[in-house]
This record gives sequence, C-alpha cells and structure tokens, in this order.
Amino acid sequence: MRLRPSARSARWPASPYRRRGLASAITADITRRLFGAGTEAAWLEASGEESWRVYERVGYRPAGQRLYIAVS
Repeated sequence: MRLRPSARSARWPASPYRRRGLASAITADITRRLFGAGTEAAWLEASGEESWRVYERVGYRPAGQRLYIAVS
C-alpha cells in the first residue's frame, strides 16, 4: 500500500461496524507505516470528540492549535 503524505481525511466505519476498534486499528497501522517510512511529524485534525478519542488511543497527544480566520 502506498501512503500519500497529503491524504487529509479518514473514513470512519459505518454504523454496524462502530465500537469494534476498527478505526483505532486502521489509524495505528497507518501511523506505524508512515513513521516506519521516515515520517517525522503528523498533523491530525479531529472532527469531534469521538475521532479525537481514537487518536488518543493510538498515542497521539495535542501539540498545537490551529486558528481559522475568515475575511469577508
């Protein structure tokens, strides 16, 4: 499997497959592959508390914040 560093969004499991650890397993595997290939840093943006819990289970910790500004 070839991983692109520019890949930005994850597709979480559909309802019948939720709460089975699939998102955590997929996230952990992709993380191992990226860092095994030499990646030094990862920036993740959780879409909510549920997705953030997945990242925490895998071992990610907050390291910064992003500020969004809209100019009209």
